[in-house]
Amino acid sequence: MQLRAGIVYAVLFMVVAAGAYAVIATAESPQVTIDEADADYQLEQGDEITIENRTYNVSELDGAAGTGTLEYVNDSVPTDVAWSGASAANGDAWDDGDTVQFEEEGTEYSVYIYAPPGEGDGNESADGGDGNESADGGDGNESEAQPETFLLIESVDSEEYTFLERPDGVYVIVEEDGQEVVRHVTEVDDIETREYAVGDEVTFYNSEMEEQVDGEVTALATDEVTVEYTGEEVSEVSLTHNEDVMIQQTPYGVHFPSEDVVYLTEDVESFQAQHQAVDEHNERIHGFWWVIGLSVIAIVLLAGLAFMPLRG
Repeated sequence: MQLRAGIVYAVLFMVVAAGAYAVIATAESPQVTIDEADADYQLEQGDEITIENRTYNVSELDGAAGTGTLEYVNDSVPTDVAWSGASAANGDAWDDGDTVQFEEEGTEYSVYIYAPPGEGDGNESADGGDGNESADGGDGNESEAQPETFLLIESVDSEEYTFLERPDGVYVIVEEDGQEVVRHVTEVDDIETREYAVGDEVTFYNSEMEEQVDGEVTALATDEVTVEYTGEEVSEVSLTHNEDVMIQQTPYGVHFPSEDVVYLTEDVESFQAQHQAVDEHNERIHGFWWVIGLSVIAIVLLAGLAFMPLRG
């Protein structure tokens, strides 16, 4: 009697387990998808999409990995750049500062910040003659004025010229009529210089943007120049297969039907309903696996009890 009852119950649990497995094997899993007809946007790499007055470019698309990137470039962002300058007040060499180019692969110019020279003709004799200062370091008049301008000095071979860095600027020893004379660098024809003050416009080559930009000098310190210009700011939106994405405060559903195409839909409610249907299906399948597992355990226990010897 004990054996027959155990066998009956074991068969019953076997039927339950088999039925649960049959449901798992035959159940059709719902899929999250966006049909071509329901897609508000069908995009390939290189395409552009305009959402709320912003134009995005599909910069990356990898349907196999289920990822993509939309890129928006704002080309009217106020931007500034700081040029570190050699400081006359600190006694820096004229070429210790940053270098600037006006065009790609053009001549480099060193940034030099100084207090403008005082009144006078700027001529000095190299042997300590009638000039304000002699080249060998004689006494002269030194201005303590704060920097009002800065120079961009053409980068030249320092071995070809003798430079003198002073609080009121850079001077060069040149030969005139057989005599060595000290001239301010701005007066030396063979060395190009450009002088700027706060408020001046300056056009330079921006290596990050890889183009010339028009800027304005907005600040000048003893060792730094600030130039403001209109730059670019790049913002990206990442796309993930069968996930939601927020673009300009508007949610979209994302689906990759193939390796080189992505669909976007504004019908996020239906998109999320598909996700919910998938979750519910997975929960049911998970429950059936529990039924199979418990049934197998019950069968083993019943088999053990059925064949257990009786006492007495």
